[in-house]
This record gives sequence, structure tokens and C-alpha cells, in this order.
Amino acid sequence: GRRRDEVGIELDHFITDAVAQGSPVVVVVHGRGQGIIKSEVDSWLRRDKRVEGFKPDPKNPGQMVVRLRG
Repeated sequence: GRRRDEVGIELDHFITDAVAQGSPVVVVVHGRGQGIIKSEVDSWLRRDKRVEGFKPDPKNPGQMVVRLRG
């Protein structure tokens, strides 16, 4: 798993790669656990200008479906 302080770095690299590849939607796996990483992912995605929107995956509560700006 990831530590809380690693979340931003990992997400930035992941989103940068997805944007470069032209991916309109990505899935971020934060896991179930105590919700600490999920909370950090949520906070980070809200601040990133490349993210158009996101929501919990209805099929898997340990993931977020993220829509990127095109």
C-alpha cells in the first residue's frame, strides 16, 4: 500500500501519463481500509485542474473513476 504522503506524487505521475496518452477516464485504486488514502485522493483530485470530475466506482468502493479534461 501507499503512505499518505506518497499519494500526491503518485497521482501527479499517473494523471500526467494519462493526459499525455489522451485517456479521457482513468481509475484510481485507493483501497478500502480506514479511508485515510481515499480522503487524501479525494482532496488531491479536487485541487488538480486536469481533473474534470470524479466519483466512487459503483462496482468497487475501493476505487475512484476520474474524468480528465480534454
